[in-house]
Parts: sequence; C-alpha cells; structure tokens
Amino acid sequence: MHFSIGGRALGRGLIMGCVCAAVALPVSVRANDAQSRPAAIKHGGTLVVSQGPAGSWTANFNPWAASMTNGTGMIWEPLLWFNNLKGGKITPWLAKSYKWSNGNKTLTFNLRPGVKWNDGKPFTSKDILFSYNAAKKYADFGYCGCTKAVSKVTAPNSLTVQFHLKKKDSTMLFWIGSAEPFPQHVFASKGDPAKVQITKPVATGPFMMGSFSPQVFVLKRNPHYWQKGKPYVNALRYPAYSSNDSDQLALVNGEIQYGGVFIPDAQKVYASKSPYNHFWYSGTGAPVVLWMNDVQAPFNNVHVRRAINMAIDRTAISKVAEYGYEPPANGAVLIPGYAKTWGVPKSLQAAPSHANISAAKAELAKAGSVDVTKPMKIYVVSGWSDWVTSVQMIAQQLKSIGMNLTVEPLQFSAYLENLQQGKFDMAISWTAGEGNSPYYLYHDDFSSNPGTYAPIGQTATANFARFKNAKLDQLVAAYAKTTNVKQQVSLMKQAQQIVASQVPVVPIMNSGNWYEYNNKQFVGWPTAKNPYDLPPPWAYGHGNGNLAVALHVHLK
Repeated sequence: MHFSIGGRALGRGLIMGCVCAAVALPVSVRANDAQSRPAAIKHGGTLVVSQGPAGSWTANFNPWAASMTNGTGMIWEPLLWFNNLKGGKITPWLAKSYKWSNGNKTLTFNLRPGVKWNDGKPFTSKDILFSYNAAKKYADFGYCGCTKAVSKVTAPNSLTVQFHLKKKDSTMLFWIGSAEPFPQHVFASKGDPAKVQITKPVATGPFMMGSFSPQVFVLKRNPHYWQKGKPYVNALRYPAYSSNDSDQLALVNGEIQYGGVFIPDAQKVYASKSPYNHFWYSGTGAPVVLWMNDVQAPFNNVHVRRAINMAIDRTAISKVAEYGYEPPANGAVLIPGYAKTWGVPKSLQAAPSHANISAAKAELAKAGSVDVTKPMKIYVVSGWSDWVTSVQMIAQQLKSIGMNLTVEPLQFSAYLENLQQGKFDMAISWTAGEGNSPYYLYHDDFSSNPGTYAPIGQTATANFARFKNAKLDQLVAAYAKTTNVKQQVSLMKQAQQIVASQVPVVPIMNSGNWYEYNNKQFVGWPTAKNPYDLPPPWAYGHGNGNLAVALHVHLK
C-alpha cells in the first residue's frame, strides 16, 4: 500500500537512512560524476512517468501545497541528499559541505558556487535566509521544520549560511539539510509561500515546466542546471490516467517507461508481456504494523502484546496478502536499510516469521486474569484490499490465543480520526518518522514527545498507541544532544531493545517500494543487482519525485 500524507510526523515522502558524521563532506561522486562521465552515455529522449492514476491534472508544483502535482520533486532540490536505501548516506547537493561548531549549537552550510535558479538568477544564502524567515512567519510553510529549534539564521556571505540553535539538536542536520529553499526574488512579495499556486516553478532542479494540460504535462531539461551534462534525458512526460486499469495497460504496453504502482502478480501480468518490462518490488520501506491501544485493557499488559506478536504468521500474510512482495518486518521495527549499522540481532529476531503458538500461550499465561476473549475490532481503510486481507488473516490467526476480533473497514477520514483520537482497539497502519536514522521513528511513534503523542481524546499525529516508556524517552532525548555517530548508534540500539521487549506495536511487514521500468529505450535503472537508491518515482520529493533515478537514466 502506497500513500502520501503531508506533515512532519506522517512523513514528507518518507526519506529514511542513518546519520553520517557531522563534518564537512567531500564532493560526492554522484553530484559531480558528469565531469568524468563515460563517453557511452547518450543524451536525449522523453521519459514517460506514472506514479499512478490521477484522473486529470491541476497545475500546482508547490512542495508545501495540500495537494501538489506529481513530478514536483523533480523540480526542487535540498541542501543535502539522504539515500534511504544506503542507510542514509549523505551526498552534498546544493550545499557542498556542512560543519558543526559552537558546542554543536551552530550548523554551517557552505553552498555550492555557480548554482542558478532556472530563470538564470543566482542561488545564494539569501534564499535560504528568506525561506527560514517565511517559515517563521507562516505556519503552513513548513520549509525546514526547524523554526522552534533555531534562534536565528545568519548569512556571512553569499555562499555561507549558519543556523544557530537554541540548544544541541543533531536532528536539525536532517531537517535543514533535506529542506528545499525557495527563491527570494520570486516569493518575497507573495505572502505565505505555502498558499501560492505554482504553475511555472522557479527552482534549481534538473527539470522545469515545459507544457501543461489537464491530460498530460511535460517537464523539460533545465539549461541552467548545475550538474554539468545532466540530466541525460530531455524531458519527463506525465500522462493522466483515470483508473488503475488504464495505467496498468499503458505499463504493460510499454507506453510508460517509469512506473510506481502496485501490480498484483506482476511477473505474470506485466513482466511476462515483454522482454523489456521489468519490476523490482524491493520491500525496503517503513514497517506496516498492528497498532494496539496500549493504554486500555487488554493491551496495557505487555504479556498480551508479546503473545499477539508471537501468534502472527507474518510469512503467510506476506505471501497471501502481498504476493510475497512485502517481507515480514523485524521485531525492532527498523526499516531494513538500518539493520546492518543500527540493528541488534536479538531485537531484530523478536518478531518471528512464523507463528509460535505454544510460546504465545505461555506468554499470555503470564498476563494473569486479563481477558482477551471479549469482542474487539481491527480497523482498516476501506478499499485497501491488501491490508484488508492482512487483518482478516490476523483476526483468524489470533483465534489461536482466544481473541475474538472483527475486521471493520472505514473510510480513510474516519479511520485516521479514530487512530489519532485513540478511539480504537486495534488497527493496521503505517509507521511515521521521516528522518535519517531509527531515531525519528522511535521519537515519533514510541516516545511521549508532545508533538506526536497525546492522551486519548486529543490528536496524536504519530504515537497512536499512546505508548510511554521513561527510559526510551531518555534515550531519544540523549540522541539529539550528540553528533557523535557511535554514541547515536549505541543509544538507538538500547532503544530498540526496549521496543522489541515492550512491543508497543506488532510489526507485520516492510512496505513495498512499487517500481516498474521499461528498458527498450532507456537504461541506468536501479535494480536488485545495482541498488544505487530507492527506485519508485514517488520515493522522494514529498512523495512526488526521485532525483536520484531521474539523473541516472539515459538512452541506450
């Protein structure tokens, strides 16, 4: 299931990864490989892209609009690039380096010289200063999500900008580094940037507006783009499809070269129809979990939560509900890309792939007189068929420990309201926590941070379970106070042991990164053998772009 929900707690495109050392970075190969570009790379061509059916297009390429147009993330750029698939590896982007100073309370970005907005005007530190000040003035313009943490921003010169923090907070590296600056010369007189309908965006990215109609729009190559020789393709074309069927047919027929939709049994339905049709459903996304109302019986008893965790057959759910494309999640509720650096093996293994009913019953016996047999409901979004099947299987599996569960599909608005208000027994849903380490998920979903946690009856934007653990809160707070990577890893390893032991949620599966590509004309795609970055066209850019792929793909 793929969805995009705006806001910090629910993710701005779900950019994930790990924290890298807070020091000045060397110029990256990806950002500068054009200068050593192999002669074999061929320029030109129009790449047809689809993120899924959209009915018809309305032009608004504002990354802070409530409903932005697909492809917005191909136009705007951040200061730093965080590679979700490579454990959050940082690549210098509009900033060529960064540095912490003043006891880790000042974060300095050195901007890349020669960068221009697509109208030819220079990109400077004044644009970042303007963007920050606009975010302070207008709440809807999220920009860096940093205004409460920052005391002031200064620009010593045109290529240097400094963020002065009120207190140590290493997480600002991600929030500021991943933010896309707006051009001062365009927006200074327009009021709240978030409320501006942007039909012809002035940005620094590799593509800019070409032509637009409700049926199809084209993003053309930016002639002022700072990565010399890139992009390799001349244009991106986005047709509007009215249904899943029409979108899927266009994919099968090779009319779309770059897709990001879920196709059931994709090998049979899509790949087998042409030797050029390929897909890679990597299952490397954020965990999908079974939320429980942890402050109400029986879920306020840790032994009940552990028993549920042991009684679920994740492998069966993956195979039946998700065609095997979304693998079982781990017990630490870690995104797969984090496991190598941040994972504790015992914690990762705390969620068995297959049900262990005897262990579940033994754990339930420790709960004492707690009654798990009373009728309860599992909420799911109506029409999200794979999740509906998943919770139907879960309800059946949990009969083995005496639970009496009914699946209740709800319209999305009612479903989300019930979760946020704490008016539910159980529900299948996503995990929040966009960021560049496990900290962000643990902070948003499992800590008592007032930004994401709230008592029942009040709106919690992420911690739907209302889970509280004083030690976990301490570890999360300590993480933000250091830029030392070894210390951060140690803190998050301790935090994940609490998560694995206390089971605030029951991890089910890792969400799929749906991605199809046709290599009849174009090559340079990410594959299982060459996984250079997350592949879908909606993987970054607030769920509406993927610069990593757009800058790699080229004609045969």
